[in-house]
Amino acid sequence: MNPKHLSVFAVLLLFFITPSCKKGEEDPAMSLLSRKARLSGEWKLSSIDSKEENDSPSLVFNTTIEGTGEQITVSKELHYDNGSTLTGTETQTINEYSLKINKDGSWERYIDYDFVSKGSTEIEISEVTGGTKVITKGTWAFAGKTKGSYKNKERLILTVTENEVRNKERLEGAAPKDGSFPMVYNVYPEEYIHQTYEAHTNVEIYELVMLKSKEMKWKATEGFVRHYNESLDGIKFSKVSNLEIVWIAE
Repeated sequence: MNPKHLSVFAVLLLFFITPSCKKGEEDPAMSLLSRKARLSGEWKLSSIDSKEENDSPSLVFNTTIEGTGEQITVSKELHYDNGSTLTGTETQTINEYSLKINKDGSWERYIDYDFVSKGSTEIEISEVTGGTKVITKGTWAFAGKTKGSYKNKERLILTVTENEVRNKERLEGAAPKDGSFPMVYNVYPEEYIHQTYEAHTNVEIYELVMLKSKEMKWKATEGFVRHYNESLDGIKFSKVSNLEIVWIAE
């Protein structure tokens, strides 16, 4: 190609391609792909780190979650208003933890894991083994600019419209903490729960700290609140989370 023609071609290329500039703290300085193009696709969990607090009139529920796409450890601490405390640790073996974000504004998250959970109170120890599959669907959009806080498209809004939970057969055991009796086990059958949500009643908001074509990092701080229709001991509650998730392209 004639050098002069090559030069003209390069100028035209730059004219028609509008680079996507840096938004998130760990974003590339510039990308030829739009944020929508980088976000859309199929992803799998690389790592997760979370601290959550659930408050209700009679219960404070603290949870720490740490792990990778292969194994996650969940540590829980429940404080009841009667003074009793329940502590426990759950080890989850991940079969699949994936996310699909579509260009048409829909998304789907699929989580499948087996678990062993061990807990204790002042008088009792317990153990539970089982597994869970969760399919969550909804719509997504970028959040707009917030003066002094966030740039346009720096945050992601996931609106949940449908949630499907399949709990595998569960084995639960309990025994006195003093060892006076052996652990007694009960078997519980598979359970299926399907819920739908009205618009904007179940929303997750994430800061896109890093958004690349093959890797992205989401962060949610104390301003991140998810409202659930589920209840714990008949008490509805909210979650406040300090969360960081790293996804890699499948």
